[in-house]
Amino acid sequence: MIHLDDTTIIPIGCSCINQFQIDFFFGKERSRGSLFQWSITTPRATVEVLEQARAGTLAPLFAARERFEMEGAHLHNRCFDGFYHWHEDGEAILGHDAERFARFAEKSLHLMSNTFAATGPVWLLWSNIQPNLRQEIEDNTRLAWADFRLTRARRDAIRTAAHNVFADPRFVFVGRKEDVDAELWGDEEVVLMDLPRSDKFRGAKGLYAEVFARIEAAA
Repeated sequence: MIHLDDTTIIPIGCSCINQFQIDFFFGKERSRGSLFQWSITTPRATVEVLEQARAGTLAPLFAARERFEMEGAHLHNRCFDGFYHWHEDGEAILGHDAERFARFAEKSLHLMSNTFAATGPVWLLWSNIQPNLRQEIEDNTRLAWADFRLTRARRDAIRTAAHNVFADPRFVFVGRKEDVDAELWGDEEVVLMDLPRSDKFRGAKGLYAEVFARIEAAA
C-alpha cells in the first residue's frame, strides 16, 4: 500500500507480489502496511473481507484466537474462504503465550485501519501472477488453483464489494492469459503478462511499470 499525493494504491489479493512491486517501484520507505499485503487470499476471500468491512463486522474476525487454525505450515483465518497469513509464525501466534496472539491481533487491526481509512481516489491492485503461487497453493493448502483464476463473475464481485467500501475505487487486475478467462482479455482493467512460473515470488524490478504508469497517468 502506498499514498501518492491524492491517490492511494492498495493490494487486495491474491499474494504479496503486489506489495513487493510497490516497494521496488516507489521505494520501500514510502509504503505503508495493509491487510492484504503479505497474505494469500482467494478472490472469494477478498470479497468476504470487503463485505465484512462494509458491514462494520471485520475487526472481531481478526481479534479472537479461535478464528484461526494452522493449515499445514501456514496460519489460516477460518472466517474466510481462503485467507492465509503467509509470512506469520502461526505456531507461535497460536501457542501458549496469549501476549503473542494479542500482538498479532493488534497488528491486524492496525493494518485494517490503514486499508480502509483511505479517502479520495483509490486504486485497488489484484493479481494472481506471482511465479510460485500455483505451486505454493497446491503444495500447502486445501485449495485448488482453479479457486484463484480470474473470471468475470469474480472480477465483478470484487468490484461490487469494493464500491460499497471505498468512495471512488479504480481497479487493476494482473494475470497470465491462461489464468484469466478469455472474455476478460482486452478489458481495460485487466493487464496480461507473460511471466513464467518458477520458485520466485517477488518478480523482477520494473515488472509492474506498465501498471504504475497507468495509475500515475490517471491521477
